[in-house]
Amino acid sequence: DPFPDVSWWGKLTHQKVVRYVDRKHDGDWKPYLRKWERLLAASPPQERHQAQAPLLKLLTAPESSPGLRSWICAQLKLVANEQALPALVAALSDSKTARAAAAALVTLPGDAVNPALRRALTVADTTAKPWLVSTLGQRRDGKAVPELATIIHQAQGKLQRTAIAALGVIGTRPAAKVLRELARTSDAPATVADASLQCAEALRKGEAEDRAIALTIARDVLTQAKPRHQRADALRLLSHLAPREALPIARKWLASDDAGQQRSVAVALRSLEDDVVGPMLIQQLGELPVGARAVVIEELGRRKYLQGREAVASQLAHPQLTETCARVLGTIGTAAEVTQLCRVATGRGAAAAAANDALHTMRAEGVDRALRAQLKHGDGGLRRLALDILAKRLGAGALPDIIPLLPDPDRKVSRKAFALLADYGQLPQALAVIKALPTYPPTSRTFAYRALGTIAARANTHEKITGQLLAVNNAGVPREEILLNLHVLPCPAAAKALSAALKSDARARQEAAARALLKWPNQPPPELIAGTRTAFGETEEPLKTVLAKALDHLVRLATVNLCKGKPVTASRPWQGGLKPELAVDGVVALTSYWSSPEPPSAITVDFGEATPLSVVRVVNYWDGRRYYQYRVEASADGEDWQLVGDHSGNTQPATKEGNLFRFPTTNAR
Repeated sequence: DPFPDVSWWGKLTHQKVVRYVDRKHDGDWKPYLRKWERLLAASPPQERHQAQAPLLKLLTAPESSPGLRSWICAQLKLVANEQALPALVAALSDSKTARAAAAALVTLPGDAVNPALRRALTVADTTAKPWLVSTLGQRRDGKAVPELATIIHQAQGKLQRTAIAALGVIGTRPAAKVLRELARTSDAPATVADASLQCAEALRKGEAEDRAIALTIARDVLTQAKPRHQRADALRLLSHLAPREALPIARKWLASDDAGQQRSVAVALRSLEDDVVGPMLIQQLGELPVGARAVVIEELGRRKYLQGREAVASQLAHPQLTETCARVLGTIGTAAEVTQLCRVATGRGAAAAAANDALHTMRAEGVDRALRAQLKHGDGGLRRLALDILAKRLGAGALPDIIPLLPDPDRKVSRKAFALLADYGQLPQALAVIKALPTYPPTSRTFAYRALGTIAARANTHEKITGQLLAVNNAGVPREEILLNLHVLPCPAAAKALSAALKSDARARQEAAARALLKWPNQPPPELIAGTRTAFGETEEPLKTVLAKALDHLVRLATVNLCKGKPVTASRPWQGGLKPELAVDGVVALTSYWSSPEPPSAITVDFGEATPLSVVRVVNYWDGRRYYQYRVEASADGEDWQLVGDHSGNTQPATKEGNLFRFPTTNAR
C-alpha cells in the first residue's frame, strides 16, 4: 500500500487526480494514472471490486475531463458489475468516451445487463445507439434479434450496417433467418454476406439443423456474384460441411488463372482430410497452371502427404517450381529423390539453397546410402556436395566417407575432404594421414598440412603430430616440403626443427625453413629468434633477404609492449585531446595518437625501473603522404642517453606497420 494512512481506492477520488488529468502540457497526468493501473492490475481479484465506487464517482464528477472518463471506463472493465451499468450506458452518449464504455459493457457480468441494454436501445440518442447495437452483438444476445431487425429496416448508413454485423456475431438461427431475408432485399449486399458467413461459421459447430442452415448460406454465397474473399470463406465453410461437394469447386478454382482464387482454395482445403483431398491434388497437379501447381505442392508439403512425393518430384525440373519442390521434398522426400536434389543443389540461387537444405533435413531411410552412391558415381561437383551434406548430417560419423577421398585426383574434391577432416578429425585421423602422406599427390599434401594444423590446435597435440611428421621417410615426402609447412604446427618441436634446418649445409632446407618462419603465427621462443639472427649473419643473398624478413616478422611477434599504460610526458603542448597518453594506450588507430603542433618535440616514457630492452617499434600517423624524422634514445637514469634508433633522415611515408628498431639488449628505464 503506497499510502498506508489512506485507502488507496478512496485516494482515486482526490482532486489531485482531476488536476493531473486536466493539465495539458507535457502529458504530466499520464504517469500518475499509469501508477493506478499497475496497482489495480496487481491487486487480488477479490479486492478489486472496492475500486468500483470511487471510479464511478470520479466518472460522473463534472470536473472529470473526457480523457479521464475514458481511462476510468478502461479500469471499470476489470472491476465493474451491474451497478456500473447506468454510468457506462450514459458514457456511450459521448463520442469521446463511447469506445471505452462499450469495451467495458461487452464483458460486464450479470443477467440484468442484456435486458437493460435492450431497454436503453429504445431511448438512446444517435451517438449511443450504434455502440449499444455493437455491444449487444458482442455479448451474443439472441433476444436482441427482433430489435436489431427493426433497426435494420428503419435505419440507414452506419447504424444499419452495425446492426447487420451484430446479427452475424450473434450467430443464432433467428439471426440467420433475418440475414437470409436481407440477402434478397437489402441494399448493402456485401455487409449482409459478411454477416451471413460469420453467422454460418457459428452455426456449423452446432446441431444438425444449425449445420444445415450454415450449408445453405455457404451454397447461396457461392452461387452469387460475390467478392473473392466472401466466396473463399463460403468455400471454406462448404469444405467443413460437405467435403465431396467442395472438391469440384476447388478443382475449378485451381484451374483458373486467378492467383487469389488459387490461394483461397489452399486455405479452404486445409479443413479436408488427407484421404479426401490428397488424391485430387495429385491427379490434377500436371493439368494446372504454374501458380496453381505451386499452391498444390506447398499444400502437399504442409500436410506431409507422403503419397504426393512422386508428383512433387516430377515437377522439380520446372524452373518456376524448383525451389518450392525442393523445399517440400525436404519434408516428404525419400532416397529416390536424392540424385535429383543433388543436381539442383550444385547450381546457384534460391533453388540450390532449398535443395541443399532439403538434403540436410531429409530423414527417410536410405538417404545417407544414396548420398554415398554420389561419392562413387557422381562428377566432381556432385561428390563435393554429397561429402558436405554427409558431414552436415553425420558430423564425425562421416569420417569413414571423408578419409578415402583425401587423395582424390580431383583437386577440388581433395580440398573439400581435407577441409571436412579439419572440422571433425581427431588425433587418430591425423596420425593416419601422416602415415599415408607419402602416397598422396603433392596437391593433396598441401591441404593435408593445413588440416593437421587445425586438428592439432583443436586437440592441443602439436608436439605429437609434429614428431610424427618429422619422422616421415624423406624418400616419400621431401624434407624441404615438411619444413616449409611446419608453421601450421607452432610448437617447440617445430621451432627446434626449423632452427636446425637454418644451420644445415643444404641451401634448399635453409630456404624452406626461412619461408616457414615468414608464416610463423605466434610468439616464437627466444632460441628461434637467436638462430634466425645467427643464420642471417652467416648467409648471403638472396637467402639473406628472406631471412631479414623472417627475423623482422619473428621480432614483431616476440615484442611485448612495455610502454603500454606507463607514465609519459611531452616536451611541448599537444593539440586538443591528443595527449601523450594516447601514444602508449596500446591502440594502433588513426583515432588514437599523440600530436604536438610545435616541432621539434619529444615524449618520454618511464618504465619505473631499469628493464631489458632490445627493440622499439614506432607507429606514426599514416595517410600515404606524411613522413616523419625522429630519433629513439634509451637511458637507465634519465641523464645518459643512448641512441637506439635513428630515423632523422627518413623521407618515406609512414605506414600502419610502423618502424622497428633492433639493437643489442640494454637496460633502460
